[in-house]
Amino acid sequence: MKYLIAFCFIAITSCNNKLYKKNKKEFNLFFIGDSITSDDPHNISLDSVSKSKSWPWQMKNFLNSTKYKFRNHAVSGVGIKEMREQAKLIITERDSTKNNIVFILGAINDISNFGISGIKNYNNIYQLHQLLRSNGFKTVSITLTSRRQNPPFTEEESLITWSHIDSFNNLLLKNWQQFSDVLIDLQSETYNVNSKTGWGGYETANQSIFFLDGCHWSEAGKKWMAEKYAIPALYNLTKKRSVVISRKLK
Repeated sequence: MKYLIAFCFIAITSCNNKLYKKNKKEFNLFFIGDSITSDDPHNISLDSVSKSKSWPWQMKNFLNSTKYKFRNHAVSGVGIKEMREQAKLIITERDSTKNNIVFILGAINDISNFGISGIKNYNNIYQLHQLLRSNGFKTVSITLTSRRQNPPFTEEESLITWSHIDSFNNLLLKNWQQFSDVLIDLQSETYNVNSKTGWGGYETANQSIFFLDGCHWSEAGKKWMAEKYAIPALYNLTKKRSVVISRKLK
């Protein structure tokens, strides 16, 4: 299987609207996940102006083409168990005459709020991808953004969360080609813009992209996610390339 490392600051210059408009195939683009992906208020079709302007909404706004139908099933606060229900709903919406692609980003609530280990979450997300691929979908894996635990979390609890995020991400990075078509590596973004030991470096290095939890995108960050990561992932899928979309900062 062909494997490429796609640096997003290069990819975005070539992944422009003209390339997509030349593509004769139509696409159904689905999204499942939690608050990092969801719209507020819940806006599955993305037809109306979103209050939160999620990164899927930003993708639709950027592409601006009827060749792409968007369905955002992400819901704030959910874990992989609920995402599996989202997947079952997506299966009923599949159109066999089009290319059906699912972007999957989840597990942060399972780790931070539900106490589920990184290894267990990896196994669950693996099964989720397998379910969708066995039903005719192409899938995009996405590593977790970092998460800074705000008070009242103790330092010990924060370190436990970090270890499970690292475990989940490392397994995804190692094995993604076994169960998905493209990988978006967000940890290369978040791990380079903040320190695990303090807030100061994060606040000054990339304040405009993330909220203070180091997990959720800011308004500017949602556009960043769409244009630097999600759209290059889609572009490579149209070219049938198995790639990692990553932005390695120094």
